[in-house]
Amino acid sequence: MKILKVISKQSWGADRKILTLLYKSLIRSRIEYGALIYNSASENNLKILNPIQNQCLRLATGAFCTTPIQALHLETNEPPLEIRRKILTFNYAAKVTSVPQHPCYKLLMFPKYVQNYKNKKINTINVFLEEKFPLFKKIHTLTHPPPPPWTHLT
Repeated sequence: MKILKVISKQSWGADRKILTLLYKSLIRSRIEYGALIYNSASENNLKILNPIQNQCLRLATGAFCTTPIQALHLETNEPPLEIRRKILTFNYAAKVTSVPQHPCYKLLMFPKYVQNYKNKKINTINVFLEEKFPLFKKIHTLTHPPPPPWTHLT
């Protein structure tokens, strides 16, 4: 964030696009690293990351501290972190379920302990998908074409 502060000076600083790209590549990538794992943390722990994003978006746009957060998201075309975490979770689940050879395929498609997680109210990928996207299990899996004939040559 210190880099953004230095580069975002009014008189000689970089423009909004460059600052937003710097935020996405340097800061948001670190915030979202491991989002699938820490997505099950409590709401209070997840809210700790929001001020970091808000401050970076304020620096990128040159907005005042009193600017509403929703306006910052609209101005920079950046969704809130909770929505980004949901998107990342859904993308990962779609990737896993589309390839039956994926190591996590059986864990996601045939969960043994989902009922235990529901009783403890732990937000796992399975519970998230069942609640938000009930038709997710009906996504068709990819069919891989047969290997080309020249690979069978000995």
